[in-house]
Amino acid sequence: MVLFHDGKRALRFCLLLVLCSVCLLLGGCQRRPPETALETYINRLAIALSTSVERNSLTQIPALPPDLALTTSSNLAGASIFDPLSLRNCTLKTTLIKRGSSLGKNAKASQHLLLQLEFLQLAPACIALQRQQGNIATADQLQKEWRYERSTLAGQIFQATLAGTAFRAFWNAHPRPGEYPPVDVARARAALNQLNHMVVRWLQGDYRSDNLALELALGEIAGARAGHTLQWLAARHDWLRAADMSLHNPVTGRLLCRQEAPTTRRILLADATAYFRQEVLPRSRRTAKQLATLVDAVTALEVLLEPTQSPDYQRWRHQIVELRQTIDQAAAKHLEALTRAQQACT
Repeated sequence: MVLFHDGKRALRFCLLLVLCSVCLLLGGCQRRPPETALETYINRLAIALSTSVERNSLTQIPALPPDLALTTSSNLAGASIFDPLSLRNCTLKTTLIKRGSSLGKNAKASQHLLLQLEFLQLAPACIALQRQQGNIATADQLQKEWRYERSTLAGQIFQATLAGTAFRAFWNAHPRPGEYPPVDVARARAALNQLNHMVVRWLQGDYRSDNLALELALGEIAGARAGHTLQWLAARHDWLRAADMSLHNPVTGRLLCRQEAPTTRRILLADATAYFRQEVLPRSRRTAKQLATLVDAVTALEVLLEPTQSPDYQRWRHQIVELRQTIDQAAAKHLEALTRAQQACT
């Protein structure tokens, strides 16, 4: 059976089959992902300067210390020294049973916090009842325990929030896929504000709590991925620093100011500068502003819990503050370097 009467058509078909086979084997026909605005800018700048722009270092976001000790310790077992069954007609009895159970003792920090708040809310009524019943010793011991729990409340809030799993995910520069669903800035900011309102109430003596509301807020905060955003901004800072080094290179200056056809290079540099202003800079500023709205809310919580923060936590936060300041200054410094390069020959 003859497939092709035209020999040229048969040859073209065979060549096409060979080409597709090579593409499948080597992946040569797969489309490259589109360049980001920053990659496009770096390529344009490299062409204008007739040099390569290479990032020689990668800034890593410092991780939250793995084990954060409190300035004051919290009694997670709570009032377990009491026999819950001896507290007749006290709703507090159920709280003590939950705290003394294996599930209560091994609960995560946020659940310990909720049980501590429940104790602080219910204990006064039980103390009053014990006094009415003539159980003075029990009432005095409960009163002493209540004061202790109140004194350690801020520390337990710190463990459940700033030092807890949700905020570790919040600051994680390299989140694992599926660990926490991503949350947009508006939702994360609302969750942070809601948590701050809760903490203010608790520290002021209003110990009412909502288990679901707290856990939902912490989940939203965990999905904000502020650390991932900060790492993205740090990577851009590293590229701009590499670009600055290329612009400060004396060889680059001589090339821009050479008498032989200097106009083309200056036009390319001006085009690259315009692209940086119009495409790269706005997104960086927008992302930095979004991150700032989240970090400001975290800072408000840190102020509330400052007495409980360990030296390790404070040192780590100082590192984050310094890094953000450095990153925020990168774009302005790069614009200055571009301006100096364009004015060098005038």
